[in-house]
Amino acid sequence: MVQPILVPLGLGDETAKALAALAVGIGAMTVSHINDEYFWLATGSARLSPLRGLGTLSLGTLLQSIVALTALVVLSLLAAQPLT
Repeated sequence: MVQPILVPLGLGDETAKALAALAVGIGAMTVSHINDEYFWLATGSARLSPLRGLGTLSLGTLLQSIVALTALVVLSLLAAQPLT
């Protein structure tokens, strides 16, 4: 769905396309909440109340996405460096 706009955004090479795909994945996992099936699966498996699960799981997935975003920024900076 995003591929047609990658070239106009300057993301035409293979590395940039891979980084864009990773960015979409990071955005998809950013804060799980009550209307997400994963929320109910994880909350039920951990035997948490919905309120406790909301706090725990939302914070956990937020931290997960922050770490993944940081790693993506580092990867993009490394990819931008010319090989010498």
